[in-house]
Amino acid sequence: MAKRDAREEQKKQDAEIQKDEFAPEMSTPSQPSRGRNFRQWLQMHRSGVILSAAVAIIIILFAVPVTRYALAGAVLKQNYAVEVVDAETKKPVASATVRLDGIKMTTDSKGKASVRAAVGPAPLEVSKIYYQTTRQDVVVPIFRQKTAHKLQIKATGRQVPITVTDKISGKPVEEATIAADKAETKTDKDGRATLVVPADKTKITATISSEGFNKLPVDITVATNQIDSNKFALTPAGIVYFLSNESGTLDVVKSNLDGSDRKIVLKGTGKEDKRNTFLLASRDWKYLTLHSKRDGGEYAKLFLIETDTGKVTVMDEGNATFGLVGWSDDYMVYRVNRSGNSWDNNHLALKSYHAPSKKITTLDQTFGSGTNYTNMVYENYGNATFALAGGEVVFSKTVYTGQFAGPTDKQSALYSIHADGSGRKTLKAFPDRNYLELVPYGPNGVYLSVAGVGDAKTQYFEYEDSKIESTDEVNDGNFYDPYPTYLWSPSKKQTLWSEPRDGKNVMFVGDIHGKNGKQIAALSDYSVFGWFTDQYVLVSKDASELYIMPTGGGAPLKMTDYYKPDFTFRGYGGGYGGL
Repeated sequence: MAKRDAREEQKKQDAEIQKDEFAPEMSTPSQPSRGRNFRQWLQMHRSGVILSAAVAIIIILFAVPVTRYALAGAVLKQNYAVEVVDAETKKPVASATVRLDGIKMTTDSKGKASVRAAVGPAPLEVSKIYYQTTRQDVVVPIFRQKTAHKLQIKATGRQVPITVTDKISGKPVEEATIAADKAETKTDKDGRATLVVPADKTKITATISSEGFNKLPVDITVATNQIDSNKFALTPAGIVYFLSNESGTLDVVKSNLDGSDRKIVLKGTGKEDKRNTFLLASRDWKYLTLHSKRDGGEYAKLFLIETDTGKVTVMDEGNATFGLVGWSDDYMVYRVNRSGNSWDNNHLALKSYHAPSKKITTLDQTFGSGTNYTNMVYENYGNATFALAGGEVVFSKTVYTGQFAGPTDKQSALYSIHADGSGRKTLKAFPDRNYLELVPYGPNGVYLSVAGVGDAKTQYFEYEDSKIESTDEVNDGNFYDPYPTYLWSPSKKQTLWSEPRDGKNVMFVGDIHGKNGKQIAALSDYSVFGWFTDQYVLVSKDASELYIMPTGGGAPLKMTDYYKPDFTFRGYGGGYGGL
């Protein structure tokens, strides 16, 4: 009995202990215990609670438009696009002033402008001379605008349609600015614009301008429909140089591409030899080489004319005649034939003149020895030297010996060298007493004829892209056929040439190799003259009239009359004016 009572008492004590251990979960806590536990939890999660509360407050504030933009506008900006159109014609209004929240912009030719402003409500104002000022309240959105805000403004003056084209190509001129007193507008992609002018005017003076074109002063007839007198053509900006004897002396003259603003650059002295005066322009028209006797004397001099300043410098002079090979980039390549005997050492020379530095480089000189025709040994350049599109100057030298001349180690050979004097190569040498001749067949290649002594058969070689090989494409019958002269474009990516057919010229524009030609004029009376940029080509008619036309073809626009000496630089492709 006593033992059972002890066991029961032990069970009660164990139950009490277990009850105390699980009391927090099993019993309802008292009020002081609940507050104490919450404070402990808050202490442990303070940072998360603060952040959550802040996010909740921001969400609540952003849900209300007034507070939303007040908060965002303090830190955020967004692009706001506006499109302005005429209320009557529904056409874009260019050059309108757009003010948004104090920020000012101007609409383009499409009537569009974009202003970067603080997000939120803002006043928008659009104004333009001879239009009613329009004001609206808009909201600059927080997120990117999907479509431009379109706004109509009403004209208070007369609306005059105007069309602007390229005078040479005939194509529309986009973004041309037409300014008349306080009124201004811009042309669209079709070269069209509407200028709003005072209603009481019948004529108004304006100026049309566009990047890459000469400014054009015009008189606009105030008419609400499109009329021919309000169609205008802009001339692309640029100046061309040529010879002219219109004044009675042989002058160097310049003009705009449409022949306007013609001026004398270098007045002739009256001492020039008209048959022996040449003007060759570099591909970028920065430099001109003038071969002339303008200073008097027995021999002509070479002059450099810098077109940006008009400065004239003597390039070379002396008791010698000069033969122009042509421009190779900024180098003028030429040959020198000094007075004296052909067997004099250094009798002939090949030189280049670097226009920017005004430095002469001797590329080659001929060897010579002996006292008369019987014992002489000397070299001669033969009939031609050519500057190729690849930057090489290619020339041949033939060795001549007198009947009683002693043995010599000199050989006839074909050579190449760069215009700056670097990269000299002997391309192929031949035994002495072989006569060499060169003709160019393309912008990068020449044919070489090697005629032996006596009954020896003539050999023919082709040199192109740094390779020389024998060829069966030429022979005694066609070696002297006229090959086209290829003129390189300023970028050296295109060539211009003509081929005679039925007594007239067919003109082509092709790649730098003279391939893939696109016909730009068929059976015409025009001959190639040069390029002006890669967009326009210059052609001549009757060797006395100069024209310009688009590279893609079209009707030539006459620029001016000019003087062409009775001489043609066949094979010359490094500049312009030699054909």
